[in-house]
Amino acid sequence: NAQFNRPVGVAAGFGLEVYVADSRNRRVSIFTQGLRLAGIVGGEGAVRPALELGFLGGVAVSRAGQVYVTDAEGSQVVKITRFDRVDRGFGGIGYGGGELTRPAGLAVAEDGKVYVADEGNDRMVAFDAFGGLVAAFGAEILMSPAGVAVAPHGTVVVADTGHHRIVFFDGRRHQVIGEM
Repeated sequence: NAQFNRPVGVAAGFGLEVYVADSRNRRVSIFTQGLRLAGIVGGEGAVRPALELGFLGGVAVSRAGQVYVTDAEGSQVVKITRFDRVDRGFGGIGYGGGELTRPAGLAVAEDGKVYVADEGNDRMVAFDAFGGLVAAFGAEILMSPAGVAVAPHGTVVVADTGHHRIVFFDGRRHQVIGEM
């Protein structure tokens, strides 16, 4: 249970738990602050393996303790509970406003918005905590975005992998650094 097979994301919870998105094992491993395995969600080794996840792309935890993981294979974001249940999934494969194709990294802002690097659609997508589409942006700027972070003041920082650079989005503006 403690062996990983292509871990792709890690997040620290506000209760000092550590969550690891273990892509090829199709699970999220939860560790205590002492780095002892506290639980497994999805995949092999779960208490109730009924939760089926595809290959994972990232994991994030909100200030309220909500855990989100991107299921790149299922082209969705899954909101999970510690009890190995899906609270809700959102996104779904496609190219429309709230649909995703190969979601990669994700981050949760202080206001609860969930920002997803929609790698297959070359853009960022923002959802509310219930999966409602808030915004889609960056399609004319990004290529294969893979990672995302949100600064405390709301600036969205994106690893624009296809262009080998970092892009900052602040409201309606963007700034590029590290362009090759």
